[in-house]
Amino acid sequence: MKPFFKCAAGATITLALAASLCAPAHALTHASAQSPATLDQDAPAFAEASVRAITSTWNPHEMMKRAAPEIMTPFVRQELPNSYARLNAKLGKLKTLSAPLKNNGPAQNLAPAPATAPHDGQIEQYAFNADFTSGGPARVEIVLRYRKKWQIVGLHIDSPALPH
Repeated sequence: MKPFFKCAAGATITLALAASLCAPAHALTHASAQSPATLDQDAPAFAEASVRAITSTWNPHEMMKRAAPEIMTPFVRQELPNSYARLNAKLGKLKTLSAPLKNNGPAQNLAPAPATAPHDGQIEQYAFNADFTSGGPARVEIVLRYRKKWQIVGLHIDSPALPH
């Protein structure tokens, strides 16, 4: 996971909000009632809906209501509005977003899955090609974790329009 506000080679800004990996997010039915195929289908839909909601408005509340609670530290809650204002100024609003591309890495689990919720702790990562009104093309990566519902544990925006 990428750290909060890391600037890498190229023009990258990271809003990975990653501390340890767990605010209400997309409401799914209980994991015990979901088949693995259904969970896999819901993760890309949640990822796409989340990226669209966050980058279309740059409203920090869109992130806060979808993020895992432990990544929304007091520091992150304080800095998120300023960060999103800067992203809005540099990139503008979302114009287009590709279909989600799933990370082909091995399936990850944070903890052994309890018998009643076999997919708790499941991690999914998706990447999108995006185009913004002011900043042009960008790559958006989102990392999700399932704990009775999908939650964002990381969001990364990589664009030539963003400072190093």
